[in-house]
Amino acid sequence: LAALEAGDLGRAEAGASTTTPHGRLVAALVAQRRGDVEQALRLLEGAAEPELAVARASVLLSVGQVEEANRILASVRGAQGPVAALARSEEALVQLVQGDKD
Repeated sequence: LAALEAGDLGRAEAGASTTTPHGRLVAALVAQRRGDVEQALRLLEGAAEPELAVARASVLLSVGQVEEANRILASVRGAQGPVAALARSEEALVQLVQGDKD
């Protein structure tokens, strides 16, 4: 992730193995940053890991697919740790987009 955070997409992509969850996440983030949302969604599709599910929801939100993102976020509501906080922040975005600010 350090290469990705530094903006070195080539190095980040070269180090991302799509056979591991972390590698799929990095490859999907690289694809999204390059504007290839379809590729990012393909890489995150069907992921069992909550981190990847939340990342998929985030990509969906970025292109206005709020209902699908909300469905995915609902599926990881029981997650623990940092992914739970990330999921809650994404759910807050969904509520904001839908105008439900309560």
